[in-house]
Amino acid sequence: MVTRYTRRRYIQKALYRMKREYGVSVDFYSVDSSKDAKTGSVTRNLTKFTIRRAISIPGVAMTKFLYDAGYSAATSNTTQAGEFEVEDNAFLIDEKDTDFEPQLDMYIVADGLKHLIKDIQLLDHVYIIRSRALRNQVFNQIHDARVHHFLGVSDALETS
Repeated sequence: MVTRYTRRRYIQKALYRMKREYGVSVDFYSVDSSKDAKTGSVTRNLTKFTIRRAISIPGVAMTKFLYDAGYSAATSNTTQAGEFEVEDNAFLIDEKDTDFEPQLDMYIVADGLKHLIKDIQLLDHVYIIRSRALRNQVFNQIHDARVHHFLGVSDALETS
């Protein structure tokens, strides 16, 4: 008969071996924002949690093609479509390696890819996190929205 202690010890040994062979460093990011009602300014706080050895399990990588309804209609006046590569992964993280509780509104950065968390399960003190990443995605990029030059547009009639 397997006791609870024996089962937990077996899982710990297996996790330790897997972390040594397949462990990768992952960063969890949590984004919190607050808005000042008087001035209207928005303050964003980015909190980073680092896990030194998480087990990354590669999943399915596929190319997706999405389009709007006008794309398949007989009159396609304004249609939009896009093709992108999606990768589904899973991460196994020992509960004792974390000083926080992973949430669905966080995201993970591992191997240069931003993974959105789809599902979190805690099973025998191990977090099983399923995620989805877009390949070739640029994340945490800040764009300058100031106008530097104005273009004058006028109606011109051509006479021939």
